[in-house]
Amino acid sequence: MMPSSPAEPATLTMDTMDTLDLYTTYRKMFATLDDERVVWWYCGGVTAPREGVGLVPHVQAETIMVYRTRDVGPESFTIDWTEVGYFRDIATGEPLDGWFNPFTQRTEPYPKTFVDGPATFTVRRLGEGVDIHLVQSGAQVEGVRLEHAVGSTSVGLVQTESKRRTFHRPDGSLPPLDSPEATQIETALSIWSPRAGVDDAAVRNVAAAGFYRSGSKSGSSGGWASTVVSGVMRKARVDERVNPQAWARLQQRFPQFFNGDRIDPAFD
Repeated sequence: MMPSSPAEPATLTMDTMDTLDLYTTYRKMFATLDDERVVWWYCGGVTAPREGVGLVPHVQAETIMVYRTRDVGPESFTIDWTEVGYFRDIATGEPLDGWFNPFTQRTEPYPKTFVDGPATFTVRRLGEGVDIHLVQSGAQVEGVRLEHAVGSTSVGLVQTESKRRTFHRPDGSLPPLDSPEATQIETALSIWSPRAGVDDAAVRNVAAAGFYRSGSKSGSSGGWASTVVSGVMRKARVDERVNPQAWARLQQRFPQFFNGDRIDPAFD
């Protein structure tokens, strides 16, 4: 595992003249100011480009990611995260047995579930911005950058992570980073919160939702190296069943990730 290289202060893109405490805003929107865990739900689809055809849909993806936030200094904190997910058939909505490839007329092997992490963001105040480092198991992180926008009713943060990594094979194994299967990817998380919650000092865990995209930067064709997953993301409590069906399926496949009616993975 390699930490990201030092980042420049966050880019400031504002459509009002108001001053934003980006450090506190980042923590309130992505995580929480309090000693509690938050959950991010990701629901989207996987596509891949094919010459002469365009984007080809593969499967749907449903993911639960958990954040644990801890103070490490007066102007710095960490976010530990881990996630589990599964793929399902676009046509039937059922958990995946394989992907039907219309070009070969065969159902091809495809990963059924996946585990990502553990990983840790280290966030520290840097002038009027923030500095973000990411260490992620199974990935070589090259950098993290942050942009923000402030409107009259909402605040947006866009976090972009550049990294080199591999993806799970159909049997669930993860190729090593020095294998030919490693590829450059970019993950962009675009989250938005109500301006009133961000501005209110009494709100320590502000509601947030948005969009994500993660996958190949090159647009190459063939295999996992060309796939991109994109969809919607929503922040929730550990007992909030944003997608009850996904909750039930993931609890069945990853019982260690849950504790009764709560999402409660072990980090240590």
